Amino acid sequence: MHLGMRKLSDTQQKLRAEKIDLAILARGGIRFYHQTEVLDYDVALLAGKDFHIIEIDGQYLKYGEELFYHLEDKLNVPDLHVDLSEGIFFNPDIARRGVVIVFRDMKNPDPEAMHLILNYLACESRYQFAYGQKLLTLVQISNPKYKIEKPIGAINGRMLNDLEWGIQF
Repeated sequence: MHLGMRKLSDTQQKLRAEKIDLAILARGGIRFYHQTEVLDYDVALLAGKDFHIIEIDGQYLKYGEELFYHLEDKLNVPDLHVDLSEGIFFNPDIARRGVVIVFRDMKNPDPEAMHLILNYLACESRYQFAYGQKLLTLVQISNPKYKIEKPIGAINGRMLNDLEWGIQF
């Protein structure tokens, strides 16, 4: 495989193909891409592992409201603040296989809106993994200089324990 990427040994390539889902989860459940060929390759690897793939054409999505609307529509949830277990993970077959959300061909989406969406998906990925379910998000942004300045999926001091604060587990 070439595709303009660094060359991996056969052993490294085989390990990457076998463990791609865990490698993405280990880094927060989110992976960014520039090249369509590289994204296609990873989507094919994940499809081969029987993940449920949800594709979102981001070519014309730029602003927050558009991004949220399309994501809610594709995930079959009325509001992103509703637990995804009531949407895509409500289907036990999909939950068993795992879900990959693919944002394709994003041009220059609003960084604040992308941060909100990706931060939510990273946190949801961590939550779903605790229940044995895998949620991965692949994002193709064609502009190599595009940046989201805020950390995505970061854990901070506001992570309160459930007993003292009455947070539902």
